This record gives sequence, C-alpha cells and structure tokens, in this order.
Amino acid sequence: MVEGTTVTLSATTNNVVDCSSKQVSFEVRQDNGLLPDTRVGVNPEIANILLGRASTSWVAEFIPNVILGIGTPSFFFNAKIEGADTQVKSNPPNLQVTPATTLALVNTPQVLVSETSATITWQTNKSSSSEVFFGLVKPRKRSKVFIPDTIFHSVTIPDLKPCTGYGYHVESKDNRGDLAKSGDLKFITKGCNASVVGESTNTTPTDSIQGGSLSLFDSLSSGLTLLAPPLFSTSSAKVNFQILKLEKNEFVNNILLPLGLTNAGDHVYHFNTLLEDEETEDDEFDKDVMVKIQYEDKDLQGIDEKTLSIYRWDGTKWSPLSNCSVDTLQRVISCETKMFSDFLLVGKPISPTPTPTPAPSYGTPAYGTPSSSGGGGGGGGGYGTPSYGTPSTGGNRVDLNRDGKVNIFDLSILLRSWNKGGIGDINSDGKTNIFDLSILLRSWSR
Repeated sequence: MVEGTTVTLSATTNNVVDCSSKQVSFEVRQDNGLLPDTRVGVNPEIANILLGRASTSWVAEFIPNVILGIGTPSFFFNAKIEGADTQVKSNPPNLQVTPATTLALVNTPQVLVSETSATITWQTNKSSSSEVFFGLVKPRKRSKVFIPDTIFHSVTIPDLKPCTGYGYHVESKDNRGDLAKSGDLKFITKGCNASVVGESTNTTPTDSIQGGSLSLFDSLSSGLTLLAPPLFSTSSAKVNFQILKLEKNEFVNNILLPLGLTNAGDHVYHFNTLLEDEETEDDEFDKDVMVKIQYEDKDLQGIDEKTLSIYRWDGTKWSPLSNCSVDTLQRVISCETKMFSDFLLVGKPISPTPTPTPAPSYGTPAYGTPSSSGGGGGGGGGYGTPSYGTPSTGGNRVDLNRDGKVNIFDLSILLRSWNKGGIGDINSDGKTNIFDLSILLRSWSR
C-alpha cells in the first residue's frame, strides 16, 4: 500500500441485537515487532454499527520502523464498541505501507470563515508541514504555520477584517524537503450586509502621491469606477482599494432604503480601504475620491433619471455623497466622498400622471327658435322665452316636499337630485340642473 492511499477499515459484530446503532472507535497502530506498538499520527473517525458492521477509513501513513528505520512499516487496527471493556484486533496480515515518491495535495483546500478569522483545511498524501500565505495583493507576504507535521492540515488565521476579500495559497513540506503548493485561492470574511456577488482588488497598492483608480464592471455598460486624485491621503504612502458588489435584494431586505427613494438597478457596493500593512483601515481621506457608476436603461424603471444620486450607509444612517452630477447621454453618475462603507445608487420614483376629473354636464337650455318678426315696439328678431317652466301658483311642481311653501327644504331636495332626473327635475327636461334651480328660486316663499 502506497502512503496517502485511503484504506477502508471494517469491524463485524456477532449480530447481538444490543449492538445495533452503537458506535465503534478505531485505533490504527504500527507493529514494531518486539518493541511496543506505536499509535499513528492521525486516527480514523468513530463509526456507527449498521446491520452488524461498522466501517470507517484511514489515509495510510508512512512511519519508518523504530528499529533503525529498517524494513517496511506494517500496521493493524483495534476496534472497540462503546461501553465495552475489551477491544478486538484486526485479522492478519498487517497492512504494509511504502513511501510515496512525491509529496502532493490530495484535495483542494477548504475554508470556514467568520467575521474576523478563517480556518483553512487540506490533505496531503504524506505527513508534512502546514503553512498558509495570505493577503490582499500578491505576493502573499503574511503567513500562518501549524506544527507538527500531519496528513490532515488545518490552519486558522485570526485578526482579519470583516467583509473583506483575501487571497491565499497553502504549502506543505515533508522531511525530505519536497514541497506541495496549491494555486492562488480566495475567501471573503463574513460581516457584509448581503452576500458578495462580485469582487475587485488592486493588484498592487495605490500610490497615495500619484493617485489611481479601480473598477468593477458586470458588463461594458454597467459597473463602478473609483478615481483617487494625487495626494489623496497622508496616512500612508500606499493604500489598498477593494470593491465588493453585494446582492441587491438581500441588501434592501436587511437595510431600510433612504426615505422617499428607491434603488436603481442592482448597484450596491461595499468599499474597503486598507493601508499597505493590510491591517490598518484608512477611514477618511484628505481629498475627495470620485465614485462613478455607469447604469443602463433597465435600471431606471419607474425612476426619474434626473434625481439619481449615490448614498452611503455608515452602519446607522444614510448620507448622500457630495457634488453629484448625472450625464443622461452617457448614463453615468459621478459623486465625491472622503469616507467609505456601503454605497447604493438611488433615485426618486416618477410621480404618476393625475387622471382629469370630467366637468359636470348641465345640458343645453331650450331657448326656442328665433322668430322672424319682433314683438311690440321694434323690429328685429326675438328668441322667444326660455323653457324654464311656469311656477305653479299652488306650489304643486316647485313645492317639492308638499308642505305648502317653497323654502330651504325644497332647495335641499333639489340639490340632492343634482345632475339626475327625478323629483328635482322641475322643468321635465330629464336632468336636475341650473334651470330647475332658477324656477325654484322664482317661487321662493310662495
């Protein structure tokens, strides 16, 4: 068996019902002949008994014999049921392990992150050292080492910044000097206000004297650019910029939007600014840095483009960036800021067009047809008498409530019938209107 090979270990019970669902612990030991056996560096996991059998696995280690290192090392295992007083030994022959010719990583390193730490695990085919190199930019200058040598490697990196992306690679070296190294990988610590869906970090720190820029684009027409002018910071000669794009729906569910504004598209970003040591944050620059967001037509649905602005969330409140300008032809908004955190593109909703209220219809008064001859005293045509109706002397038509007098109560009845037919239609033209009111007023108090 070659070092680094995964070996299956199995223990069979005597089918006693009481053994069902119990656990079995396994221990692999090296057979040193006349000398006491020695335990291996990494033992297999505990296994549950299922259908009278418990199985686990062990990655074969190469451990030279304790007697002058001569001969091929051989191994056996012991198995013990939980709560039992005795253990059983594996059947012969023992497993013999030969050394692997070259040290190699068995799997891709895995990462478990918190807001301020990351634990990186990986496996090699033979016992070797554990070291992680990490940082914001290449080459990765910071490192963490775990001792002693092992096949299963685990290194925890403490004191990291929340919501920050780091690059890393792992290295393992055996006692012969062989080196196994992973490719460059990345992880992002927790602490962001939403999941990270995009990331951009400067390949080298930005010179604070000369200034510089950093961009993160989803496409040619949608993304963000950070422009730092010369002498933007006196805190350090070099500053690391990092842009993280956050998932929009998750962000707006976690953070209440600025009052009266709505988000434009999915432009939600988190900015990090760390000094060259990659540990110290540069909270505020000496000069304004320009933030430019290029947006698309689809980002403006229901939003007044001229009201676009960029807001910054500092963890407790929203603040608009200063000196914003919107280029509606290029679809670009530019604003300035000295401080960094979460940034959001927002605008005011377009006000709905009010529906006009139709004017009341009063109908057309019937004035009759002009006569060809004038009435007494003069020539000229006459239009006759408008058909307002003739008030009843007994008040039968105008006295709407039949109380014997035309008064305020009849007026109330007429107004309740306004623009309708019915009791208020005194002149019987099909609608209660101004002409009926005129007839009622001419009969007032009669």
